[in-house]
Amino acid sequence: MAKRNDMQDADDDLTTETTASAATPAENTDTPTENPTETLSAGAESSAAPTENEDMPAADTAEHPADGAPVILDYAPENVMQETLLAVKSRHGAPYRRCGLLFGSAFVIVARAQLPDDGAWARLAADVHLEVRAVVAGEAA
Repeated sequence: MAKRNDMQDADDDLTTETTASAATPAENTDTPTENPTETLSAGAESSAAPTENEDMPAADTAEHPADGAPVILDYAPENVMQETLLAVKSRHGAPYRRCGLLFGSAFVIVARAQLPDDGAWARLAADVHLEVRAVVAGEAA
């Protein structure tokens, strides 16, 4: 009889483990329900920038500009009614002079980049970041 009790205890332990395992996926199911919402909202925020950045390299890398040559990047910010000064940033630290001109709904940034090598231009085209620094009324930045 002691053996049966041990067996029953073992079965009870297995049942408890199975029940706990079943509870864990249910908890995990609740957590991903919250995470996709966060992921979607984060994706919505970042979807605009990557789309613009993905569009830019295809056009800009077609011709390799010489060091110091103007680099023209198209960017269309929402609800911009005046000329806007934008800073073009790169994760690779390339220095820029910055100016922005508004043409209708399209925003054209002309930046003179000093790039050390051909690979730097490719990295720049893939990693350009645009940030609105200030709104300048009546004059080009």
